[in-house]
Amino acid sequence: MAKEPAYEKAARAKAARKRAAEIQAARLKTSERAVAKGRFIVIEGSGGKALAMAAKRLQKSVRRRGNPAGVSPWDASGIFYEILDGPREVAGATPRTVLLLYAADLAFRLRWQILPALEDGATVIAAPYVDAGIAFGRAMGISQTWLHELFSFAPVPHASYRVEEENIPSLQRGKPAENFLEFAFLHLRRSAGRWPTEEIRTQFLAYLKNREARGNCKLLTAEVLQALAAAGK
Repeated sequence: MAKEPAYEKAARAKAARKRAAEIQAARLKTSERAVAKGRFIVIEGSGGKALAMAAKRLQKSVRRRGNPAGVSPWDASGIFYEILDGPREVAGATPRTVLLLYAADLAFRLRWQILPALEDGATVIAAPYVDAGIAFGRAMGISQTWLHELFSFAPVPHASYRVEEENIPSLQRGKPAENFLEFAFLHLRRSAGRWPTEEIRTQFLAYLKNREARGNCKLLTAEVLQALAAAGK
C-alpha cells in the first residue's frame, strides 16, 4: 500500500479540525438558545454537603414562587460511582484523567438535564459547574489554556455563586462518592507520588474566592438566596 503523501495527510487533518470546529459552534448555538429560554444558575464548590444543601434551598425557594426549578448535581452520569464501585487495587487516576471524567460527566448533565430543562423555560441550578473543575486543575498546576479548551463546550450561566467552605471540619466534608474534591484526593493517594492534599484544597478554594474578588461570582448568602428566589421568571 502506497504511503499517503504528507500534504494530503495535512489537508485531511485540517479538514477534520474545521469540521470539529463547525460541530462545536453548532452545539454552542443550540446551548445558547436553550439558556435564553430558562434561567441558568451555577453554585460552585467542592461538591460536598454545603453545596448540595445550598442548591436544595435555592430550588425550594424558586419553587415556592411558582416557578419550575431543578438541580443538576455532580456525578449525574454515574461515572464516578462506577469507578468507586470497581476494584480497589487499580491504580488511581491522574489529575488530567480526573478532569476528563469531570468534563464527561458535565457533558452528560448538559445533554440530559440542564439544556432540556432550560429549553422548557425552567430554572436550573448546576452545583457544581465549570469553575470547580478549573479550580482543581489550576491547583494541580495544569495550564489555564488546556482547562478552558476542555470546558469550552459549556454555556455561560446567567449567574454564578460559590459556597463558603473554608472552615468546614474534615469530618463534615463528605465521602468521595458525594464530593468531587474528595474523589480526586482518593485517586491522588492511590497514584504514584505524594500529593499535599490540604494545600491543594486551599488552592482550590482560593481560586473560587479569587473569582468572587474579581466579580466573576458572588458568595451565596441567605440574603442572596432570597433575592434569587424573588427574581424568578
